[in-house]
Amino acid sequence: MARYVRLCPRFLRPTLCFLTLAVSPVGLVTGSPRVIWEFEGIESASAGSAGGPTISLKAEPEQVSGNGVSTLRWSVQHASRCQASGGWSGERPLSGSLPAGPLARSTSYTLSCEGAGGNALATVTVEVLDRTLRWQAPTQNVDGTPLTDLAGFVVYWGFQTRGYFSSLEIDDPTARAWEADLASGTYFFALTAVDADGNESAYSNEVRKTIP
Repeated sequence: MARYVRLCPRFLRPTLCFLTLAVSPVGLVTGSPRVIWEFEGIESASAGSAGGPTISLKAEPEQVSGNGVSTLRWSVQHASRCQASGGWSGERPLSGSLPAGPLARSTSYTLSCEGAGGNALATVTVEVLDRTLRWQAPTQNVDGTPLTDLAGFVVYWGFQTRGYFSSLEIDDPTARAWEADLASGTYFFALTAVDADGNESAYSNEVRKTIP
């Protein structure tokens, strides 16, 4: 007789149980792997109170190769002081530029400013381009029991979110990375975990990654 279990993939965001499946009582569905997030570089405008400071913070370029260097440029209005955090630190003037790197991995930079009208904060991320997709393996089945028979993973990818057109089976339970031998471009990736009985988990969190 089939029993019903709720699939609860481990997202980087708070876990959401969103799907119920019937499975055989002789097999347990594995938990989902978690893909390590790959950042995307974007220009950041400030978010703060009306009448407060305004921040323009950007990275040039937004994407670099491994050990590459970007330049952070910022300008602030209606503020008395600014503080850097994340990939940089310390007090910053109200305008300026600074090299960021060499960078081995994608890094976020935050600038928070305060003034008579309130506070504001802006963040920009420099994406380090490589072909490596990295993940963390699940340690439990969806019913909370230990996962002892992990057999491998399936990598899915496509050009649209959750619109995967291709996949690759990795028959190695110890694998934690995959070198994507794909044409240059931007892809959406997700993984599933597979146990020794062939049970496949729900999708992992999805990441958007640019392949150089």
